[in-house]
Parts: sequence; C-alpha cells; structure tokens
Amino acid sequence: MKICPKCGTHNSEAKNNCTRCKTPLPASEPPRKFCSVCQRVFPYTAQECDRCHIPLNSYAYLEPQPEGEKPDRIPNWIYVILILFPMLSFVLSFIYINRGWVKMGRRIMTLSVVMIIAQAVAGVLISAGIS
Repeated sequence: MKICPKCGTHNSEAKNNCTRCKTPLPASEPPRKFCSVCQRVFPYTAQECDRCHIPLNSYAYLEPQPEGEKPDRIPNWIYVILILFPMLSFVLSFIYINRGWVKMGRRIMTLSVVMIIAQAVAGVLISAGIS
C-alpha cells in the first residue's frame, strides 16, 4: 500500500497518483522480512536477526485499515430490524386476537416467539465466534 506524502491517504499499489490530492506517489517498497521472536523488521536481503540470531521470515505487506473503519462490524440498523420485527408481530397477534381472529393471532404470536428464540441463539453463537 502506498501512502501519500502530502495528505496521508492510503492508496493501492497499482496507483501512481494519490486518489485524493493527485500528488505523484513514490515507488512501492520491496518486500521485507521480520523476526518472529522480537518482531523487528529487516530488509529483504537480511538472512537472520542480529539480536535473536534466528532465520527471518518473509511476509506480504498487510494493508492497514483506514481510521474509523471497522471491517467485521454489523451495521446498527440490522439490530433495529431484528428487534422491531418480533415486537411488531407480537403486537399484531394481540390485535388479531382482540378482533376475534384467534387462530391467526396465535400463529403470528408463535412466529414471533420462534423469531425471538432464533435471534437469541444466533446472538449467542455470534458472540462466541462460532458462526
């Protein structure tokens, strides 16, 4: 990833000019090696760590995430929908029961309870990292 020297914007390796301010970008750096013990970074030509005296590992440069961007985050509006649908169907079931449509009201209430249980199970699995 190339970083603009003028504005600090992160640009892909394929870009020659900054996507934000159009400043020419410097050539990309050659790959580097790192020590798996002390995490120091060395030029690609180095063979072993001068501090730990172990062979170095090469790695591909990982692009840092721009500030303020959370990659594995569920948008807030999904939580609103997941809470509102079962609640609205629960209220709707009482309206049907009050109007005399007991069978339909019970079906809707059953559906809303099943949705609440499914969301609780999914929430536990997601928070445990199983999904």
